Order: sequence, then C-alpha cells, then structure tokens
Amino acid sequence: MGSIEAAIEDLRSQKVPKYRQTARKYGVDKATLHRRFKGLSLSVAESHELQSLLSNEQQRALITEINRLSAYGTPPTVAMVRQFASNIRGT
Repeated sequence: MGSIEAAIEDLRSQKVPKYRQTARKYGVDKATLHRRFKGLSLSVAESHELQSLLSNEQQRALITEINRLSAYGTPPTVAMVRQFASNIRGT
C-alpha cells in the first residue's frame, strides 16, 4: 500500500479528518490527500483503468484465453485477439 493510500485509510479511521497532520505523518501533499479522500481525483491506476478499453478483470480474462490457446500450440492471431477482446467487452 502506498503512502497516499495509507493516509486515506488513516483519515477514514478519524472521527474528524485532520488533513494537515495526516499529510505530514505520511509525507504526502495535503491538497492531493484532500482531493483523493473527497473523491475529487483518482489514483494513476484508477485513471488508467477508466481510459482503457478493457477493465483489469477483462484484461486478465483475455490473457487467460491467449495463454490457453498458446498452450495448445496455436497462438491467436491479432484478429483473433481483437475478436476475443470485443466478445469480452460485450460489443
């Protein structure tokens, strides 16, 4: 767990959130901590997942399918991977 995530968990445990003290304790920017705690901004990982065509879970399913075919000695073509991804997305 990163320091910002630890700081957010700490804030959640506080009856009245103390942003300045918590930011100092974990060595994070107070404004960033406040925005993340309030849900006004996302982590880099969350932002990347929102921008991706497939969610992390869908990506794992695609990789599993590719590995399954590769284990049988028939790695999928690019067109097949695109079709698998489209099927997983439901489009």
